[in-house]
Amino acid sequence: MRDLRIYMAVGGMPQAVEAYVAGKNFSEIDMVKRQIITLYEEDFKKNDASGRLLLKSFYLVPFISA
Repeated sequence: MRDLRIYMAVGGMPQAVEAYVAGKNFSEIDMVKRQIITLYEEDFKKNDASGRLLLKSFYLVPFISA
């Protein structure tokens, strides 16, 4: 169960895993994940400045898969 909790906290993004392996604390790992999400948001906005595509395709994924 401990490993599952760590995986859920770190996630599978390579940069977040690298930060975990490097001994970063979970706050620092969370910052890495937030930076990745910000990059995704910026990429979506390049294609749709209104942000509608972002809302429809990115933020709804957790609800669709649940």
